[in-house]
Amino acid sequence: MQKNEETIKLDTSNLNTILNEEEFYPKPLNAETNILKRVFLLNVQDYMNSLYSEIVGKDIKFNFSHTPPLQESQKIEVEKLENLLDQKSSEITKMSLFKLFFLQQKWKFFLILFVLAIFSISKCGISILLSTLIDSIYQELPIKYAYGIGLVLLNGLSIVCQHQFYSIGYEYSTIVRMSMANILYHKIFKLHTYQIKNTNQGKIINMISADLNLLEPFLIYMFVVFNLPISLGLTAAILWIRFDGPQGLLLLALLFLAYPIQLFFTHRITILIKKTKEYADQRVKLTNELIEGIRLIKMYAWEQSFIKIIRNLAHQEHFAYILTHLQYVILRGTTFFSQMWASAIFFMIMHYGGFYQINVSIMLSTLQLAAFARFFCVSLSSFGLDFLANLKIVLERMRVVLSMEEIQQSYEILDNQQKEDGLILQNLEGYWNVNGQPQIRLSFKFNRGLYAVIGKIGSGKSSLLNAIIGEMPKTKGSILFDGQDIKNSKIGYVEQEPFIFPASFKENILFGRMMDECLYQQVLEQSNLIMDLQNMEKGDSTMIGEKGLTLSGGQKARLSLARALYEDAEIYLLDDPLSAVDAKVSRSIFNNLKLLSKNKIIILVTHQVQFAPECDQIIIMNEGQIMASGEFKDVNQHLNLITDTFQQQEEQVQYKNNVTKQDNDLYKKEELTSKPVTFDTYKRFINLWSCPALLIFMILFYLGQEVLLQLYIYFISEYEDQTSFYLLIGMLCIGALALNLIKYGMTTFSILSGTKQTHDQMITSLSQCPISYFDTNPSGRILNRFSNDKSLCDFTMNLSLWEVFELNSFFLVSIAFLISILPYFVIVMLFIICFQIYILKRSYKIIIETKECDSIQKSPLFDFFKNTLNGIVQIKLYKQQQYFKQFFNQLSNNCVRSNFTFYQCSTNFGYKVHLSGWFASVIGTMIVIGVYDNKSIFSQALLILTIFNDQFQWCMRQMIQVHAMMSSCQRMYEIIDLKSEAPQYLEWVQNWPTVGDVKFEQVELRYRYNTPLILKGINFEIPQKKRIGIIGRTGAGKSSILQAMFRMSEIEKGQIIIDNINIQKLGLHQLRSSIGIIPQSPFLFSGSIRRNLDPLNQYSDQELWDALQQTSLDEYIKKLPKQLDSDMTQVNSIFSVGQKQLICLVRIILTKKKIIVLDEATANLDQKTDDLIQLVISKFDATIITIAHRLNTIADYDYVMVMQDGQIIEYDTPLMLLCNSYDDNQITKNTEFAQMVKATGNENAKIILKLAKRKQK
Repeated sequence: MQKNEETIKLDTSNLNTILNEEEFYPKPLNAETNILKRVFLLNVQDYMNSLYSEIVGKDIKFNFSHTPPLQESQKIEVEKLENLLDQKSSEITKMSLFKLFFLQQKWKFFLILFVLAIFSISKCGISILLSTLIDSIYQELPIKYAYGIGLVLLNGLSIVCQHQFYSIGYEYSTIVRMSMANILYHKIFKLHTYQIKNTNQGKIINMISADLNLLEPFLIYMFVVFNLPISLGLTAAILWIRFDGPQGLLLLALLFLAYPIQLFFTHRITILIKKTKEYADQRVKLTNELIEGIRLIKMYAWEQSFIKIIRNLAHQEHFAYILTHLQYVILRGTTFFSQMWASAIFFMIMHYGGFYQINVSIMLSTLQLAAFARFFCVSLSSFGLDFLANLKIVLERMRVVLSMEEIQQSYEILDNQQKEDGLILQNLEGYWNVNGQPQIRLSFKFNRGLYAVIGKIGSGKSSLLNAIIGEMPKTKGSILFDGQDIKNSKIGYVEQEPFIFPASFKENILFGRMMDECLYQQVLEQSNLIMDLQNMEKGDSTMIGEKGLTLSGGQKARLSLARALYEDAEIYLLDDPLSAVDAKVSRSIFNNLKLLSKNKIIILVTHQVQFAPECDQIIIMNEGQIMASGEFKDVNQHLNLITDTFQQQEEQVQYKNNVTKQDNDLYKKEELTSKPVTFDTYKRFINLWSCPALLIFMILFYLGQEVLLQLYIYFISEYEDQTSFYLLIGMLCIGALALNLIKYGMTTFSILSGTKQTHDQMITSLSQCPISYFDTNPSGRILNRFSNDKSLCDFTMNLSLWEVFELNSFFLVSIAFLISILPYFVIVMLFIICFQIYILKRSYKIIIETKECDSIQKSPLFDFFKNTLNGIVQIKLYKQQQYFKQFFNQLSNNCVRSNFTFYQCSTNFGYKVHLSGWFASVIGTMIVIGVYDNKSIFSQALLILTIFNDQFQWCMRQMIQVHAMMSSCQRMYEIIDLKSEAPQYLEWVQNWPTVGDVKFEQVELRYRYNTPLILKGINFEIPQKKRIGIIGRTGAGKSSILQAMFRMSEIEKGQIIIDNINIQKLGLHQLRSSIGIIPQSPFLFSGSIRRNLDPLNQYSDQELWDALQQTSLDEYIKKLPKQLDSDMTQVNSIFSVGQKQLICLVRIILTKKKIIVLDEATANLDQKTDDLIQLVISKFDATIITIAHRLNTIADYDYVMVMQDGQIIEYDTPLMLLCNSYDDNQITKNTEFAQMVKATGNENAKIILKLAKRKQK
């Protein structure tokens, strides 16, 4: 595949991968070959020094361009992984996936294990030297200084190994996670669109945004579990030798009494996490539907219904999280405390059992070894086991997706003698439900030419096109083009709901293909886009919002047509694009298609039957079969199934307004919208707890537990061979255990209650914020707040805050004790603290900003994944899979790059803090050895110095980790702080509206403060119970009238009065719930048909069936297995667009509103369905406002309003806009409306005039 010269910029505001951009730091961080620089991370220090002096120190905002490039070995090798996965496709298991992802870089895998082995050896060596050192001090042997030097050197070696473990481990973690994301991304190209829709999309999205990110901080601890044999073997050997036999192993046995507890609770946690993720998947899916359909949800006044359902799911998820974390509380409360109670029981058994004569040196060195075994073999391994439990769930979820049946459609190729030109469908059957009845069943041959496919809604027209492009999950028979498998042919496809991605107009047309200027200009002309681009300030460089935010319905259809034509295909499948454009443009496009069809096959699904006579052949479909086919004269008698006359001209009007002045930076850059984490963020975080005052008690309990631990060590240092001694340390153990459980439980309860409050406020705030927020923020970015950010706060934040509170308490209590017994040590500590403040000052901002950059880089990846799910059909059809895969791979590598930068800077900071603490421990150790005379407690100081260093650096790192995670809280608080719309509820006006009189007085409207006026002082009045049709060209302001009525955007001047009430004085809920709307694009959401019809549960089953009967949908739904309880997720793909629109009509029938709005509601419907809708609404005792799509539809309305450039240029009865008098037999006026009617053709113009006269009569 050739590389496209025109780079697609799918929301690249955060991508920053400009090819010619000069790199700030041109060499990879680990490219240094000097072994000392790599071991001591001096290359990272050099990078951080450059950052501080040239970027951060000058208050320049850190961004992606400041991150160092990756080495080739750090980039995602997804092709290699995919090939390996294909070899296992028939036997995908969780273990095979583990091997696939985790053994892709074997040398890093085993290098991490090697580093951990050296770390374990050094820690065990420290225990041996500590015991020997204490004995030598008691005996006043000169060799004590040698032992002291050996002790600090071994401690230094453990520090080097520990940070090499973090440096290599986090790099490995990032690559593994992004590899998993890429494999999932590649898989979706091998699935049918129907499969993707039927799979819970919230689940797939949550896997990318939340599941994989939750694995990030814990993946490295998996290696601790794998290293357990070495750590345990060394520990067991030391204990065996120290206690002269197997009795020494009793300490390990006691420590590992925690293991059965761990295994039990880990199993429980696995089950609960799985349940939690199920709730999270459903919540994220519904939240996504809320975001995607927010405009119509507001118009329907359904916000509270959605909020209630989402909150219920969130509360179930919250309860599952509470149960999960309660298991963690018990698990951590017992295992993290195990060195204390295990050593106490061990010493008692040694003493009372007479197994060994213990002394202070033996007790303290054994306590140090127990601390190592507890921390490394129990605590960190518990993180590893937790990770493996989570990984098991994630791999199972991935296995389900990766094991889905892939597209394998190939048709029997005819022998050479039988080969025929054209597109041949032979005994074709297509199934949406693989176990159900076929939706289509037909045979047909298409030669070069233009074919019109016509039929009622649900007749199988769109299913036919889906079968040809291979997007039905099951087909039988054969589809061949020129005797070959059709999958090798070039096909252009225009879907009913065009896929538009957030990029420029040109990039949406090119769609990753090479720029051919001649062809590009040709397709712009064929699609009638030249005039539209001339009206845009930046032409085809104009940025288009997500899902075509800034385009009208007609422009989206023509853009999709241009994309199809740019394929220069052999076959074109067009699903009703002419319904989305006005009569003049429709005629022009049709003529262009007719010229193109001389050497192409063009299959045009259309409801514009007036074009039928000019097509080479017409195919009439009914119930999935071809009812008739041939030229117009051959099938004319069958057309009454579709319409009473073929001379029905449509005029599609537009949904979006004013694209003449586009802001090329439609979406705000995320880094410019996120506020920094401040003290107020922490204050708010605590205030959201159910009881903020608990913080004081929590701190006291954390400090109390550490005091008990220090007392335990103190009494061991004061060891006396008495019963009271063991009774005392036993009581200390019981007290510490109680405090452990209480402090963890209080922390968990507080954090989860705060997260619950945060989510509830977020979803309420989001549903009530102005629609402009959704216009300027990608849905993926918004959804990320409810998936990834919330997951971090629910899960990772709790575990990290445990560490922060616990380690800070240890630090404060230890410092207080050391200073109390070593007053001179305060000088050392002041020096070290000053040095560490200096380190913190130079490193803090770098770490925070690299973390922000890392978080920001995840949003483009997430958005791109979501956009791919929406546009998967187009991507596969135009064979752009490789292009999109490469682009996703680039985004993934950007994530690796930013994530690697953050973790390297964070590790380097921890390294420096650790080394500075090491120097303090060196000095402290020498002081203890050389000058301290009180032998009764010097050993406690020595033990604290040995442990203190590890704890202090980990504390600093965890504090920065928590601060970085607080940015997730800050982003969620930004959702809560969104400016709200006008109040939802004001004083309720009883029995309003009663008649439906609508009046606009000097109304001016603009969508956002920096955009031009859309409505320019318009005045009109609609008398009660009248029908008015509103027509006009693109950008005329038609839909803006509806936006003003629903107060989706507040008017700038004037007033709107409905039934003598200024709508500004009404609450939004009463206003919007009092006006019915049938939108252009039907809005259906997950859940049952019943819930889609009646989300507020206001109507009985009988009322629902009565309403369905009026739209003729009742028979169709009765055939479904669960009828009204059928899941829309499952049947969504087999409901045609027309049937979906009738669902929206049923909602209106049920509510019986006094004002009903049709916003291009019948644009994509056949004439008979349009007539049905008009017949149904004509019986309503209501005012009807219709934005016109067919002039025939509004010809018999009471009034027609013609708009142009935000102003009303004509407003009268249809007849008065066409004729001077009732007796005129032809159009005698030269109004804008008259010109539009004439453009529909002479025959149809006569029909419109006749309808207008009939109404006037």
